[in-house]
Amino acid sequence: MDSSFLTFQRFNDPAEAEAIAEKLKENGIECRILDDSGPVSDSIMPVNAVPSVSLLLPENEFARAEGILETYFQTQLTDIDPEYFLFSFTDAELTDVVAKPDEWGPFNHALAKKILADRGK
Repeated sequence: MDSSFLTFQRFNDPAEAEAIAEKLKENGIECRILDDSGPVSDSIMPVNAVPSVSLLLPENEFARAEGILETYFQTQLTDIDPEYFLFSFTDAELTDVVAKPDEWGPFNHALAKKILADRGK
């Protein structure tokens, strides 16, 4: 396998990165997690202000990984609390979520697409 890994997604939460990596590993995709957080103090910058954990994959696995995650998160969209924050977003805000999956994470990306589809968009 090619030893060069590139950033596939970035996360604020290391546990979320681990969960995604585990799902990809279950499907035969080699992954690595890199914590880029550095020595910045929480008092200077809030922990969740900048994504600091990178999920690295071989570049030739990006398309397959996206397909695996899309399928997985589609199955997670059935019993979501109607108070979940994305349900209050406008169509324009949801379109922004869809356009920026790295910023919003795979679950929110999939849910935004579903909400827009349910609204006939």
